[in-house]
Amino acid sequence: MNWGKSLSEFREFNKTFQIIHQTKTTSDTSRLFILDSSFNPPHLAHYSLVKTSIDYEAYKNDRNCSTVLLLLSISNADKADGEPASLEQRIDMIILLAEHITKSLGLPAAVALTSCPKFADKCKAIQNHSRELALPKSRLTFLVGFDTIIRILDQKYYTSPMSVALRDLFQDSDFLVLTREDKKYSIQYQLSYVKQLHAGSLKAIPNDWASRIYMVVNDNLLEADISSSAVRSDIKNGKLHWQEKTIPEIATYIKEKSPYIKL
Repeated sequence: MNWGKSLSEFREFNKTFQIIHQTKTTSDTSRLFILDSSFNPPHLAHYSLVKTSIDYEAYKNDRNCSTVLLLLSISNADKADGEPASLEQRIDMIILLAEHITKSLGLPAAVALTSCPKFADKCKAIQNHSRELALPKSRLTFLVGFDTIIRILDQKYYTSPMSVALRDLFQDSDFLVLTREDKKYSIQYQLSYVKQLHAGSLKAIPNDWASRIYMVVNDNLLEADISSSAVRSDIKNGKLHWQEKTIPEIATYIKEKSPYIKL
């Protein structure tokens, strides 16, 4: 499908949020699992994060009334990062991931665009959309990595105190944070972060927010190392094992459409 018209209208009318695809419609969603990414391309670590989240103990009772939302932030995707996959091609691939999620996990999945760069604004835009459609208010669960939650809770991104700037976000949302070994933050530090929040050690952050942040250890070390940039690098260098790092439908799309041929 040609998504050029949808993207043009999204920008022309200054929309902040728009659903462009649903695997199946539902009106009784009480929890929305939101994966916000550039999806360039979508890969198994994206899928694994969704699966880990819906299987997580704190959310098991909500499974039958949950929906997965794959969110593409236009403000981030438009940055000139030298990557050739167009927004239209990325949307095609995200939809393939959404259909795979519904087929394999049994949950409704949707694909949406947003122009909001900050999570607080994304939360507000999603809740406003539900209100406009007279849908029941859902609890939002953002699926993120540790590097992302650190950025969200960094005062330098806000002109007002975080307790004010992020109040509505933490009132309406929670975060499932998947640990990932990296050079800057050890797994031990990542797991201790929420404990520091609980203890009130991070003064700028209300300690009750800790109850809305769930840290989950990533036990799948192979998928933990998968990233969009790694997949693109493998394609560029002619390493065929990149196909094992994404779902079969997306691997087929990449082979047929060659969105990364200019790398």
